[in-house]
Amino acid sequence: MRATFRTMPDAPDTYLATAENDRKTKDYEEMYFNRYGEATRINADLFDHTDSGDKKTYSMRLNGMGNEVYGLAKSLESLSRSVFRDETR
Repeated sequence: MRATFRTMPDAPDTYLATAENDRKTKDYEEMYFNRYGEATRINADLFDHTDSGDKKTYSMRLNGMGNEVYGLAKSLESLSRSVFRDETR
């Protein structure tokens, strides 16, 4: 006789960066993302695609010069059979 045990997978970890200006959002993003203090944030609804209205207007600018070459970074630990999905808007 052979028995096989399988555990249910853990709920996925989700990380969201919106670059908005309220203290709660800033605290969350500084805790979970690297380079938050170095990223250039701009207040322009034209470039912000995190909502369908005009309540959220901040975005991160990357223009390839100076400190605007790299944006936010997130390090993740990869284990056997890890699955990663990302979405950028």
